Amino acid sequence: AVCFSIITAIILNQIITNPYDFHITTYSTTITYMKFCQLLAVLEVIHPLLGIVKSGILTPFMQVFGRNVVLFLVILPEERLHDEKSIALLFLTWSIIEVV
Repeated sequence: AVCFSIITAIILNQIITNPYDFHITTYSTTITYMKFCQLLAVLEVIHPLLGIVKSGILTPFMQVFGRNVVLFLVILPEERLHDEKSIALLFLTWSIIEVV
């Protein structure tokens, strides 16, 4: 949650300081954190497999796999998406969901 809290704080700060053009710098300032957080989220699938937590495997697998596909196979290679407002809002949404 700490990792996604950092992303949330960065994006909200950008929205407050530059409400009309916040999306232009959101990708460049948050992508390193987002990649790290999403790779770390794989632990949500590994922990139930190892019996560390008693929860299902399917739900975290679908969430982590889906986000990683979108992030690593759609957003990262497609540079035209990097400055889109929808990507900034997607990152904000993902982060808020993880924090809450």
